[in-house]
Amino acid sequence: MPGEPGYDGIHHRQALAALPPAPSTFGTAVLPCYRDLQVISSGGRDHWRALGRELAINIHCPRDTVEDYVGLLCREAGLLRARLPEPLPVVSLWLRGSPSRQFSPEAVTELIFRLNAQFPLCSATAVRGLELPAPAVNPERLALLSGLGFNRIALRIDATLGSDERSLARLHATQRQLTDFATLGVHYQVRFGSRSHPRYLSRLLATLRQQPVTAIELCDPDQETPRPLAERIESGRLFELAVTEMTAAGWAAFGNQFFVSADSPLAPSGTRQALHFTPWGPQPEAGRLSLGMGIGAFGYQHPCYYRTTTSEADYRDALHNRQLPEKTLYCLGGGDRARVHHIVQTLLCGHRLPLTAVPALGDTLNAEGLLIHCGAFGHLTRTGIIRLSAIIHHLQSQSCWGEDHAQSRFDERHDR
Repeated sequence: MPGEPGYDGIHHRQALAALPPAPSTFGTAVLPCYRDLQVISSGGRDHWRALGRELAINIHCPRDTVEDYVGLLCREAGLLRARLPEPLPVVSLWLRGSPSRQFSPEAVTELIFRLNAQFPLCSATAVRGLELPAPAVNPERLALLSGLGFNRIALRIDATLGSDERSLARLHATQRQLTDFATLGVHYQVRFGSRSHPRYLSRLLATLRQQPVTAIELCDPDQETPRPLAERIESGRLFELAVTEMTAAGWAAFGNQFFVSADSPLAPSGTRQALHFTPWGPQPEAGRLSLGMGIGAFGYQHPCYYRTTTSEADYRDALHNRQLPEKTLYCLGGGDRARVHHIVQTLLCGHRLPLTAVPALGDTLNAEGLLIHCGAFGHLTRTGIIRLSAIIHHLQSQSCWGEDHAQSRFDERHDR
């Protein structure tokens, strides 16, 4: 680190270039800025301040079945609704994690109808979505979701084990089923790893780019798991190939793993409001309260992110006592962390680096071919986008945070 004994800028640049490329996820790129932790115990009176102009709801569904989860969620919804000083328009409702394992068709129908009494969607443009593994897609489930007003699916495609001969027939069959439900927009989450086959991954991404999709996201499920260097290098090589193909095809990137087509409202060529990178992808920069509901759910209440308890027993006990479950707040604070957070968000959502804020880093990246100077900002090259995770890691390390920053890492590998 600059200023420390033995620091050598040349050796640092070599170390930066040697790090295997990796996805710049919310948990690795943004949440480390939020290292001030505060635990709100069940029944605690946290302050509902600066609520925003609109409401998003994210319900986490654990992989293991939770008895009467619908009833528990509806009880939590009632407690949350009572906390709001005034109604807010609901612009999105998502069932995340493993809703297909957690809910039967009858249970998801009951959940949607009961939640609608507490938090009705505000308009026809509001989003109602859920996450699904591709094998869970079938005509009956799609018909049910369409009838319940769902208009988004985040579809997980497993490419962690593949050979060049692996067929895409099942994916084609899934896509044919989706064409019968044109109101369902699809966001593909492609899970890859060190054992993925490069040609299969390339064919898969090419097939997805030919479909009407809202986004394509690259996910390495083992990214934050300790593993041999050889596996990290191989995953990085595959990731670099995938990012190169996506950007060469004209798809715009947020971070280096979340891609939208050139005609997307989120693309730089479109008219878009200021965006921040969140656990749920790029979102409006301000004015939204995101309620996290369920066990281990993530939410945002300005100016803090939070996560509810991951203990089923504690969650159940709190609601039995008509109290909101315990949650942990992740707060940004001020000073250097706020500055770094602003720079990180500018890199993730605009691929730009404010040169006046970090001139030495700008010079280093320019010398390495990762950035091009353009006025007050440096613009990342394609290689810079691929190396974005390492760039942000370097930026964070320069801020001289203490060891406790690791506590604020968000485990994105929800039980699925």
